[in-house]
Amino acid sequence: MFKMNMLNIAIKAVKEAAKISLPAFTKKKNISYKNKEGEEEIVTDIDLKAEKAIKAVLKKHFPDHNFLGEEQGKESQKSSDFLWLIDPLDGTVNYCRDIKLYGISLALAKKKDVILGVVYNPLTNELFTAQKGQGAFLNNQKIKVSSQKELSNSVIYTTELYKTINIIKNLIFKLKNLRITSSAAYETCLVACGRTDGFIKVTTNPWGFAAANLIVKEAGGKVTNFNGSKWNIDSTKMLITNDILHNKILKLLNKL
Repeated sequence: MFKMNMLNIAIKAVKEAAKISLPAFTKKKNISYKNKEGEEEIVTDIDLKAEKAIKAVLKKHFPDHNFLGEEQGKESQKSSDFLWLIDPLDGTVNYCRDIKLYGISLALAKKKDVILGVVYNPLTNELFTAQKGQGAFLNNQKIKVSSQKELSNSVIYTTELYKTINIIKNLIFKLKNLRITSSAAYETCLVACGRTDGFIKVTTNPWGFAAANLIVKEAGGKVTNFNGSKWNIDSTKMLITNDILHNKILKLLNKL
């Protein structure tokens, strides 16, 4: 019952964020830029408001937990083993340009092990959820990864090209459908529900992948670091697949 309550509260939190971001989607945004690890990234007032809305819900129920959000960073460390990872608006560039692809990501980790994940696309009203060991769901319907076996027929997403160009060079001519749309959490969930077959992810920001990676695993997929080891919230280079294609892609990624 405790775990189910946690999931329900997480869902409530992302829905509160959606109440802020969805009505503002076609309206003028207040845009600024932030510098994270030497990179300039776009941010809006909606990102900030949505993150505060998520935290308000979570803190009401879990005041002793720790919080790490994309916009406000990590709060003062508490003794709890639990850490909430928050991306209030995954796909901010899309959002600012009225491109209909963004998501809200919320995960709960216990000692760096992700045990709960929620990803919500307000524009399509798609709610992806998972709890460790309990399967993955899209709008309460159980989902599973694809059965695609051939690299040539697979659909694979990746992150920003400037981060991955050297990594994916051995894949480019083997994949006809290698894509980037810049909403990593939602794109990863497309692997979980079988619409796509993989995601090559390079990032230092755990809030953008923690929830979706768990959802893929619970849907029968595979998530590892590039060396094949187990991922956690400190991972920076990850391969997410339907499992069938995993070793094939790993070999190509490591053939540098």
